[in-house]
Amino acid sequence: ILAPLLLAWGVEAHVAIPAILFSQALGAVGASVTHHRLGNARFIGPSADLEIAATTAFPALAAVLLGVVVAVQIPSTWVRWYILVVVLSMSVLVLFPREYRFTWWKCWLIGILAGFNKALSGGGYGPIASIGKIAAGVEAKRSVATTTLSELLVCGAGFMAYSAAMDTDLQVLWPLAVGAVGGGLIGPWLAKVIPKEPLRGTIGLLGFVAALWLVAAP
Repeated sequence: ILAPLLLAWGVEAHVAIPAILFSQALGAVGASVTHHRLGNARFIGPSADLEIAATTAFPALAAVLLGVVVAVQIPSTWVRWYILVVVLSMSVLVLFPREYRFTWWKCWLIGILAGFNKALSGGGYGPIASIGKIAAGVEAKRSVATTTLSELLVCGAGFMAYSAAMDTDLQVLWPLAVGAVGGGLIGPWLAKVIPKEPLRGTIGLLGFVAALWLVAAP
């Protein structure tokens, strides 16, 4: 939702995407700790949750570097339309989910797709990774929690890659970082207490609204 909103407000894609990556890396730190404390997942010691997070994160790290290379080479207008298509697709998957049998290779594939998309659009890692894992058979709260931990690594790597490839604009970066840290502390608690069906519908509708706003923006 954040990427199309920033683009609709007139922020250039090559400015918005690194700022989103940086802010979400910071937000994921507090969110991962909070998910663990609330029991949404277990991140201390050997655990299936750490394995799921790692299986998604490691292939995503390679894909996110490829995504940065592509993003800095193509026009911002192309990135804008790519984000629009991704947001609409994710909204449809949220509102009309399908479920499949869990396998580890699906987690690897989800990680590659989510990592590339994150670098190219600034968003979509959470929806692709969490919805993909839910569809692959991972319980919803564990899916969200493990996605948050893996997103910490992916966003950090993506921001460093952008910083090496181009100058980053701090004017947008720090306000987003403050909001992301606050949201990272509140989000895991909401994931624990809010029934998933109303939350799923709300997120799907917000995605459609953001996409429509981006289409209408000059």
